[in-house]
Amino acid sequence: MQFKNPENGYTEDKSAPWLWALLFGGLYFIVCGLWAPSIIWLLLAIGLYELHFSPPATILMPLVGVVYAFLAPGLVRNSYLRKGWVEVKNSESIGMAGYVSGKMQTPEEKTCPFCAEKIKYAAIKCKHCGADIEPPSAIPDAPPASDTQQMEEFGIAFDGERYVYGEYKYGKLSDAISYAKLQKNRSV
Repeated sequence: MQFKNPENGYTEDKSAPWLWALLFGGLYFIVCGLWAPSIIWLLLAIGLYELHFSPPATILMPLVGVVYAFLAPGLVRNSYLRKGWVEVKNSESIGMAGYVSGKMQTPEEKTCPFCAEKIKYAAIKCKHCGADIEPPSAIPDAPPASDTQQMEEFGIAFDGERYVYGEYKYGKLSDAISYAKLQKNRSV
């Protein structure tokens, strides 16, 4: 999981939170700044051992660790989303491919809208479920040369429908340029 702060563009990678929670229990949540789950874990540990439940506590605490490992991805995700961060996902769409030297790249695969399996981009029938699929529409021509120059200057791509800057998509090039300028000014 990767999260991006939209205010300053800073990203944080929280890979395998379930593993870290399984290995370190509530201590992992302290590192993540999630105080409530870590305090509950600590109170459970102290309570079980303090009440002289040593043999059962030795069995119960690893079970609590497994439950925490199961809940960790959701807890971490919700924490970042509540703070206003955005989860960055790898785009499987043509949108992030962009133009290469004035020509739109054609993706090799697409996802079947009926069974969600990967199929070839030019396929009109899914090899997995047998559903008929609309043939791919023609890839649009490149934007006008004046737009292409501005797009290169600010690192903006065009996916055939929208202008793409980072993970954001805009209907108008002027909006994408405005955001790109804003981000450029913030980084200076």
